[in-house]
Amino acid sequence: MQAGDIVIITHNPHDTRAVDIIGVVRSIRRKAGTGGCDLADVEFQDPLTSSRHILPFAGPSLLPATQQNVQALADALESRAAVLRRHLPILRE
Repeated sequence: MQAGDIVIITHNPHDTRAVDIIGVVRSIRRKAGTGGCDLADVEFQDPLTSSRHILPFAGPSLLPATQQNVQALADALESRAAVLRRHLPILRE
């Protein structure tokens, strides 16, 4: 991973609501994390507030934003949305 890489944030210890979103690695800080792990400073837009943030993430919290990974994420989100939509008729009663 290096500065400029596009990533998917899969785990966000700063805000558990802001996951499964795309961000851009702005810098890498070698051995700056707990236990000497590398940290990636990632810029992303909060989907709830539209505000932009740059926060540090450990490598396991990020996936490369390849076509395959982004398609898999889109498929998973569409599947979750379909499940939620199935509940709408019940809630309208």
